[in-house]
Amino acid sequence: MTPRKVLLIGWDAADWKVIRPLMNAGKMPNVQRLVEGGATGQIATLYPPLSPMLWTSIATGKRPFKHGIHGFSEPTPDGQGVEPVTNLSRTTKALWNIFHQNGLRSIVVGWWPSHPVEPIHGVMVSDHYSRAHGPLDEGWRLPAHTVHPPELTQTLAGLRVHPEQLVPEMVEPFVPLAREIDQEKDKRLSVCLRTIAECMSVQAAAAWLLDHEPWDFFAVYFDSIDHFCHAFMKYHPPRQSWIAPRDFELYHNVVAMGYQLHDRMLGSLLDKAGRDVTVVLMSDHGFHPDHLRPAAIPNVPAGPAVEHRDLGVLALCGPGMKKCETLDGPSVLDVTPTVLALYGLPVGEDMDGKVLLQAFVKQPAVRYISSWDDVPGADGRHPPHTRLDPVAAHEAMEQLVALGYIEAPDQNRAVAVEKTVRELRYNLGEAYQDAGRHIEAREVFNQLYRAAPDDQRFAVRLFVSCQALGLREEMRRLVDELDARRNPSQPAAVADYLKSQIWIAEKRYAQALAALERLMEAQAARPDLILQTGGLLLRLGRWRDAQQRYQRALELDPDNAAAYIGLCRIALRRRKFRAAAQAALEALARTYQDPVAHFLLGRALAGMQQYDRAAEAFGAALSLNPHFPEAHTRLAALLEQHLGDPESAREHRRLALEMRTGRPAPQVTRSVARRSASPQLTHSPASRAPLAESLVIVTGLPRSGTSMLMQMLAAGGMAVLADESRAADEDNPRGYLEFEPVKKLLRDAAFLAEARGKAIKIIAPLLVALPPELPCRVILIERDLDEVLDSQARMLQNRNHVPAPPERRQRLKEEYMRTLDRVALMLSVRPATQMLVVQHRDALDDPRGTAQKLNQFLDGGLDTEKMAAVIDRSLYRNRAREAG
Repeated sequence: MTPRKVLLIGWDAADWKVIRPLMNAGKMPNVQRLVEGGATGQIATLYPPLSPMLWTSIATGKRPFKHGIHGFSEPTPDGQGVEPVTNLSRTTKALWNIFHQNGLRSIVVGWWPSHPVEPIHGVMVSDHYSRAHGPLDEGWRLPAHTVHPPELTQTLAGLRVHPEQLVPEMVEPFVPLAREIDQEKDKRLSVCLRTIAECMSVQAAAAWLLDHEPWDFFAVYFDSIDHFCHAFMKYHPPRQSWIAPRDFELYHNVVAMGYQLHDRMLGSLLDKAGRDVTVVLMSDHGFHPDHLRPAAIPNVPAGPAVEHRDLGVLALCGPGMKKCETLDGPSVLDVTPTVLALYGLPVGEDMDGKVLLQAFVKQPAVRYISSWDDVPGADGRHPPHTRLDPVAAHEAMEQLVALGYIEAPDQNRAVAVEKTVRELRYNLGEAYQDAGRHIEAREVFNQLYRAAPDDQRFAVRLFVSCQALGLREEMRRLVDELDARRNPSQPAAVADYLKSQIWIAEKRYAQALAALERLMEAQAARPDLILQTGGLLLRLGRWRDAQQRYQRALELDPDNAAAYIGLCRIALRRRKFRAAAQAALEALARTYQDPVAHFLLGRALAGMQQYDRAAEAFGAALSLNPHFPEAHTRLAALLEQHLGDPESAREHRRLALEMRTGRPAPQVTRSVARRSASPQLTHSPASRAPLAESLVIVTGLPRSGTSMLMQMLAAGGMAVLADESRAADEDNPRGYLEFEPVKKLLRDAAFLAEARGKAIKIIAPLLVALPPELPCRVILIERDLDEVLDSQARMLQNRNHVPAPPERRQRLKEEYMRTLDRVALMLSVRPATQMLVVQHRDALDDPRGTAQKLNQFLDGGLDTEKMAAVIDRSLYRNRAREAG
């Protein structure tokens, strides 16, 4: 794909619920240009919905526990105080670092966090640039490390707008009665002025840089809509009952004018960028502008986040983008992979997002790299010794104090540091929960709760993970402890709610329903309570009442995916399969990553006798959650009864049984490195294509033994497709037997059709590119993942690469496990495909037995003695230690 320019514009907290009425009234014509000329959708946020964490996820494609930014503030490097969050805590490369390594010039303005600026190839203006400090007549110097390169500092500093420079004509559209406000008593006007000025400062810097500096990638971030909304959304029409009429009269126009200001600035940026630029306009989350806005803010750290909405704004417009297209289920994690694909660069396999292929007129061939963090060389980041893990820094400081090497910090400062670290840990725990990683989350929240048992948040979050892990005794103990600590004069709402969750786990549905309905009497408009009572009514067979609850939830929030899932379940109970499918699709349009929605869609499609599509839906559910026994069971029934694949059906039933019982099912050969064995598709010879018409694929992870298998097949007399593109070396003394075009498989797979009857080596992540109609016999080799990682590390060291640190190694291991699960499940539902799994250790211990299995799988005729002779145990130096 031809490289292009991308303009990424971030509007913190922007929401279609505010934009669309303004756009329909002709008041946001520039957003209208993007909507009519491109692809748009509601973008799903992450939890916790805190801006520094989210915008770092947007710029990296990774969740917070991978990128290292966990809150708004962090301890200073000396551990003696607290400072606003910096990018020194970021542990992975952002888009501009990747572009730096690929010779592309980036301009980044105001990204949060981007201070201190990174020495990238291009220009960076940090998030501290627009902040006005003190009166204008006292001078307004830019903080150090705000602009890179430094020679632009003076020019950009002069472009800023101070609140004192705003004239009445600029302010009155926001607050028409501004002259009537006593600013000594009412500080809200000064908040509005500061937000306008900071917004205009960011725009001024971006506009000047577009006019005067060359660029390939331009990213600019505005936090102003979020600030306008937190301060003034409570006054946005219609007036809420708790808002005083005079306050509404003064400030009801601020939010709408804030959006219109952003639209005018957008128009200027679009005009300066030019027609041949791909524009990405987005927000990190939305902001409730309607009856869902809360009347009060919780008195907890980051409490204002309760005003945020799960869904934000996304628009992609430019060459090659579809027009008037609605995007289904995009996530903030998808932005970096999509931008990389726009430039024809590979996506990191350690990224958590996907490429939004639906937005492209012609879908790009997506390539992958294991991790951009493993690419050596200068990348425009700060040197490693300057990077900061704030929690680790705090712990190290405590250790030095305890050993007597330094004095303890001032008590007030010490308390501030302790609270900051605690909140960073809390946010990390929430991020783990958002990703479904409850084992890690439970550990975090257990530590927090034991250290501060009076903080109810920690107990509740710990309860959530215990609930997900099925730890009922621990759930009961937590509720008992909360009850014991509660002051008799305090309401018991939290403990009562948690008790209802225990009763649900114990299938005491009527008791749980009564408890939740008592809570609803005081909190009738809470969608989560409405949804839970709907689910309980469904379990109790009260379908009509359940449907009314789900419809009520949709009246409150038409984008509530869980309500659509509830309606889907009711339709399935009533055997109204078309209605069930429609409800499932509505849920997927909002949260595409939900395996339950895919599973229910599969059930509905099966009921409609659309068996192929149903199998695809069950496969999608399993790709998102491989540990889903009911999906395995349903898929098995389809394969056996309707799709003519009884062997694969038996394998899925075996997996389901193993998952339900927690014990290996009979006749299972389990991988030592994975949670479940790969499906072994052993179709009878009569049901599979002849070998001469099939492609024989040797696959696995890099350094798992694929070269050894290729050498065995070649020695046995099998024709192999290989060239001399990679010569034998100390890592593979007998050669790699690779075929160079395989590296471009994601872009061009046509050559595979000509390779029928031959064996070819294709690493596991590339198997997604197999043509669907091509008959294949796949030999997958599995090896202990620690051995694989040791072998990869040795190979990298031989090539003068720095080995991955332990935490990176662990992330790689987890990703490899997911990759193998995805590949195995994909192959298990792929037509005309048979698979044999070979364990690397079994091959070393029993070469003849392995050779005989391979020969049998390939219809006989190979020389098994020569195949067995290929295996030389002395070549396998990276072997896991035997137990004991």
